[in-house]
Amino acid sequence: MQETTDYRMESVIVIGGGAAGLACAAHLEGALVLERLPQAGRKILVTGGGRCNFTHEGSPEALAAACTTTAANRFTRAAFHTFPPTAQVRWFEELGVSARLEAGGLWFPASQQAASIREALLRAVGARGGRIRTGVRVTRLLLREGAVCCVETASGEQIEARHVVLAAGGAARPGLGTDGDAARLAAAAGLDTHPAIPALGALYPDWDAAFETLSGVTLPDAEITVSSAAGKRSARGGLLFTGRGLSGPAALNVCADFASGLSRADAGEAQPQGRIAWRADQNRAEDWMAILEREARAGQGRRLVRTTLSAWLPASLAAVLCRVAGMPEDCIHAQAPREPMRRLCALCAAWPLRVLRTDGLDKAMVSRGGIVLSQVKPATLECRSIRGLYVIGEALDVDAICGGYNLAWAWASGATAARAIRAEAPDGGA
Repeated sequence: MQETTDYRMESVIVIGGGAAGLACAAHLEGALVLERLPQAGRKILVTGGGRCNFTHEGSPEALAAACTTTAANRFTRAAFHTFPPTAQVRWFEELGVSARLEAGGLWFPASQQAASIREALLRAVGARGGRIRTGVRVTRLLLREGAVCCVETASGEQIEARHVVLAAGGAARPGLGTDGDAARLAAAAGLDTHPAIPALGALYPDWDAAFETLSGVTLPDAEITVSSAAGKRSARGGLLFTGRGLSGPAALNVCADFASGLSRADAGEAQPQGRIAWRADQNRAEDWMAILEREARAGQGRRLVRTTLSAWLPASLAAVLCRVAGMPEDCIHAQAPREPMRRLCALCAAWPLRVLRTDGLDKAMVSRGGIVLSQVKPATLECRSIRGLYVIGEALDVDAICGGYNLAWAWASGATAARAIRAEAPDGGA
């Protein structure tokens, strides 16, 4: 899109036309959205496998608790109270998007198309007199007497504004518009940032080659625990073997913890340690021993050990676990050696997981890191040190587990900043 050099003082400039930026502009009158890609909202189209799980049912406290750091949990509560999930669903329905609640508290558009969410946002921005300029990259924030006053684009154009909303996202999926611009702009303006690390990505373990034969095998409710110098976290949910790695919520939700731990290990700290409970409800070796012994008695000892285990785990995984434990393939319970049986139960309860790498920022769904939260007021999302500059969405150091929580934060933060901006100009709504 061709840029113009006509002078105009904008009321609000939103840098970034992703989920948070469009939501903010849709709550304002006459906002100018500057998007560096040829199309706004592109990342929305790939969320939820193209279906767009756009929020999650629950209280504001529950949504804040889904954030993966304690600081983000505390910080996001105010915005989630300002624009909670019930209000988010109602708002989208007012914008013409029929919503459907699915198992696990996941809200999707009834159309099952992420494009429904994107198109509704674009319509809402236009209906309130907003404009979206695509193909425009902001390269600098200009400050005057402690306030933001202007943005400069890659072409050298300077656009003055009373309020600027930084919504340029994190650093995950740069091809979809988020390549770290927000952090670079913030750092150049004097704000502190945390480096970006991948979150909600697959894990690639160092394990027996036999696991590569399990590609496509799923577990409905596994649990992965990671321990590192930063502490211990566990994630429970579905788990998917991808051939070389692990995906599904249980893996995705600890990706950032492994990525951060591996980064610190490169700097000399201990390697992050992990373990998998293949069934989250059976995470003790003695539980598995009791299960196998009970099944053995029921079959009078004549049933194959791997057949018994297949009643509790996918048959292909059961066969691999028996092999790794040293249990003969044709071994029946009555003849099962004690040591292999002990090892098998231990491996079922807590498989040692050494992760070599995770998906990088090019493939991860979101990133952890960004503008340090203490520099922004949680109630308004205005910078403490730069008047008129608001930061929303993934530009802040906020990331959450999968399940619609990250988009819920985009809508809540966008609405919160817009509300604060409107409060300063009640006559014009911006």
